[in-house]
Amino acid sequence: TIAPELPGALDVIRDAAKKGVVISIGHSMATYKEIELAIDNGAAHVTHMFNAMKPLHHREPGVALAALLRDELKIELIADTYHVHPAMMEFLLKVKKPNGIILITDSITPGGMHEGEEFEFADQKVRIKGGKAVLDNGTIAGSTLTLNYAIKNMVETAGARITEAVRMASLNGAKVLNMDRKKGILSVGRDADLVVLGDDYAVDMTIMAGKIVYRREA
Repeated sequence: TIAPELPGALDVIRDAAKKGVVISIGHSMATYKEIELAIDNGAAHVTHMFNAMKPLHHREPGVALAALLRDELKIELIADTYHVHPAMMEFLLKVKKPNGIILITDSITPGGMHEGEEFEFADQKVRIKGGKAVLDNGTIAGSTLTLNYAIKNMVETAGARITEAVRMASLNGAKVLNMDRKKGILSVGRDADLVVLGDDYAVDMTIMAGKIVYRREA
């Protein structure tokens, strides 16, 4: 991830892209023009859409608008309904389409912890409250999302089909990393890595290289 407006960033983007590195734009206050230059030099991805970037503005467009308009840019989405509002999740689905979105968790240490549990992170006390990891002052400290529930949120909140949401959590990311010849889809010749979800979206089974490595207890 790189902010294209930083000194020397375009040189880094150009050289890294030539070597096959996936360049993602993020943590950036770049202008629309600076994003266009980054795309021209090989940037093709956007880190956690709408987070750590300027919001949409009709006179001063930046990363957010470029990510929406430019098909060259695939976007990451933290689909926990907190980092990005459910209406914005639905908006992204309509604009970028299922092929343009990669679901991520951006989860920190307490991923999967339960309501009310506390832990120490970066010398600060963090509590799970309302499904979020928050500091004492209410500031969001990070995500506790797991990818199976990102799929659930895209289906039940943003209106995606289950097949679309699964694609956003699997094949799309594999394509970005140029791993889709072996990963991301079930077909002959690809790795037998898969996660089986129940009707409640909880993980029933995990299979790696054709072997069951996890099975949920009945």
